[in-house]
Amino acid sequence: MLRRQFSDVCVIGVLLFCTTLSAGARAAFVPGEFISYGQDDWGTLADPASQLLLNRFFQVYPSGGVEIGIPGAAGNSAFFTSGEASVDYLPTSGTADALVSDYLDPMSTSATS
Repeated sequence: MLRRQFSDVCVIGVLLFCTTLSAGARAAFVPGEFISYGQDDWGTLADPASQLLLNRFFQVYPSGGVEIGIPGAAGNSAFFTSGEASVDYLPTSGTADALVSDYLDPMSTSATS
């Protein structure tokens, strides 16, 4: 019998579901098995997307947070330490642009105008 393990993976603004199948088996996708949310769904506490992010953040990012951008001295990044910080940041609007500094739990960044 085929067993599946699912883990929620939240990438700021994007929800991906990764499926790990035992014994390297591959199965066809089942309708309704995967779901995605629009950008506006992430910043409203009542929406399922935000609730998923709040409830599963530390399961998805057990090391204490998620960093977007180029970490370290090589570039700039934004680091989110909780689901609450992520929901506070989302959704962003405006024209996408580069990060010009490092951010910790930002409410906004230079990456959007």
